[in-house]
Amino acid sequence: MRIDQPYVDAILFAGRFHDFVKFAQGGARGGRKDKRRCEVIMFTTLQKASVHPPDHGLAAELNAWVDAKNTCRRIGLSLAFDGVSICCREVEGAELCDVKNESPKLDRGEMVEDEYDVFNSEPLPSDMLQKFEEIDNKSYRAPKRPSTTDNLPPAKRTCD
Repeated sequence: MRIDQPYVDAILFAGRFHDFVKFAQGGARGGRKDKRRCEVIMFTTLQKASVHPPDHGLAAELNAWVDAKNTCRRIGLSLAFDGVSICCREVEGAELCDVKNESPKLDRGEMVEDEYDVFNSEPLPSDMLQKFEEIDNKSYRAPKRPSTTDNLPPAKRTCD
């Protein structure tokens, strides 16, 4: 059975992931076919992701995201991966995160000033992401990354 089957309704994480990227990829396996998904994270505060430079997996951001008590979980995810702050209450039909369920006063646009201090998001939180060229907003394409095929000669066209 494949992991991305359309019938995944709940995703359980036991313990803390080693990096934010693996967590985000694992969490994206559910909610197919217009279904809502449920994610449950079980960890202790003693478990911290190890941060080793270069932090390609955004472990430092993962630790800040888990420890944040007043910041919407979606804000932490969107800041870490997109550099844009999006609250779960701003997404129509989205399930509210644990912070939003417990803190109704943190409505859309009514955020506490120091909430964003745990995320280094000027403009993106990771040195790895800041090295990429600026994304063209008209094409919505990610910047070209070097690959092992860059040094190969161009492929011959077999059809026109």
